[in-house]
Amino acid sequence: MRFVSTFFILLFLMISNGYAVPLTSTSNKHNLSSNSLNNVRATSDTRICVFCHTPHGGAVQSPLWNRKDPATGSFPLYASSTVDIKDIPDAQYDNSNPATYPNGATRMCLSCHDGVSAVGEVVNGLENFTTKIAMTFDTLDAAGGTAVVDLATSHPVSFVYNATVKSAINAAEGVPDNTNYRLPLTVPLDSQERMQCTTCHDPHEDTRSAGYTLPFWRNYTGNDITDYDGTCQDCHLGSDWGGSWGGTPTPIH
Repeated sequence: MRFVSTFFILLFLMISNGYAVPLTSTSNKHNLSSNSLNNVRATSDTRICVFCHTPHGGAVQSPLWNRKDPATGSFPLYASSTVDIKDIPDAQYDNSNPATYPNGATRMCLSCHDGVSAVGEVVNGLENFTTKIAMTFDTLDAAGGTAVVDLATSHPVSFVYNATVKSAINAAEGVPDNTNYRLPLTVPLDSQERMQCTTCHDPHEDTRSAGYTLPFWRNYTGNDITDYDGTCQDCHLGSDWGGSWGGTPTPIH
């Protein structure tokens, strides 16, 4: 009886506070298999990992990567006149070369999330010698565009954020080093010290639920306001942050 009571208490806490949904769950938004409950899903292919990964013959972007480059030819920078990294050469925040911006994990995410790339288009389909898996919707635009990421209105990504850049940003804002910006303490940069989509998001664990607004949130505790503030404050300090969010957070996408 004690076991049953404990089980229902834990179940209640999970439902009320939200919890991360693994990729194998049919409700995870990145589960695109035909078994999923998502609007965008395969019509018959029951595999889950194939939409991003392959054991052989993958793309060059990352080991075992199974997606092609985004169909979008070029992407904008964050459209704000106050972004200091545009004027800091070491940040390498430049979209003049579509082959190098966006880069890293962000480029990989945009092979679906640009809205126009075919979601079922993979490098190695391994099924009937096809590289395009039949889907309920061919692109995210066709499915309504709710998961499309516009880099012009998103937090800057694909730029180097190391000690040199961090110090240059503080200097550009006329404050001592580590006053408005610091290097992140918990969220990860990539292997080349660049900020990417994966700095804030974990593509495998879906955190959005009825009681939690942040999707695939890496810094996850179950309280979206605390998690949003905590992630921002990992880099942003002082007057640059200006205090707590204080309301239901809306991711900058």
